[in-house]
Amino acid sequence: MKQIFWLLTIIFTFSAQAFAENDSNAFEGFYWNSDKSAIIELRLTSDSIEGFTVWGPAETQKDTKNPDIALQKHTIIGMKFLSGFEYSDKSNKWKNGKVYDPESGKTYDAKMGLKNGGDTLEMRGYIGVALFGRTERFDRVRVENVPKGLMNAIKSALQAR
Repeated sequence: MKQIFWLLTIIFTFSAQAFAENDSNAFEGFYWNSDKSAIIELRLTSDSIEGFTVWGPAETQKDTKNPDIALQKHTIIGMKFLSGFEYSDKSNKWKNGKVYDPESGKTYDAKMGLKNGGDTLEMRGYIGVALFGRTERFDRVRVENVPKGLMNAIKSALQAR
């Protein structure tokens, strides 16, 4: 009887973790970029997910490489750089989206998924075929790891919703 209890406990634990990771809502939140020089926010919309830059090294940095001249005067902070994604329950990934790179001014096809129990976001940007692209990793921001000065940026992003 004890063996059945422990077996059911183990199955329930792994099932609950898999269920938690297999949910479009699990993607929402704040993430550090790979070198911790910026924080992005993912927000669910009624039918997709969008990404915004909420903190970075140069809060007044303009989107100077944007091919749309009218957008070149906008700041990178607050800018929407992810859009058009479709969620796949089967793979627990957001696919068929677009990611804008302000460093090059180019927009790429993109897909993204969660790893490490939802603590790591992996986003792949590519042209045409995902095989020919680049994957970026973002670590979920934990409140206890955020320097006090950054908390204001996060609070502002939440209030802007």
